[in-house]
Amino acid sequence: MWGGAAQIGTTYSFAGGWFLDFAYTYARSADFAISNTVTVFNQNGTLSTSGSAVLNAQERVTNQSVTLTLNYQFH
Repeated sequence: MWGGAAQIGTTYSFAGGWFLDFAYTYARSADFAISNTVTVFNQNGTLSTSGSAVLNAQERVTNQSVTLTLNYQFH
């Protein structure tokens, strides 16, 4: 499975070696399909049924994150 991500960020410096770091990340996978065939059986009293069932699903995973850190640079 393939996908991609993009990240942007910035850093703000304070006096005395402190700085604030901000980042935003957006990631998304490519579309992928799930196909699964199963045999089903159902019995209700004396009546029973059976057959095949097919699950077909299209999926995609998306992730977003925000990071904020306060850091100190040792001299």
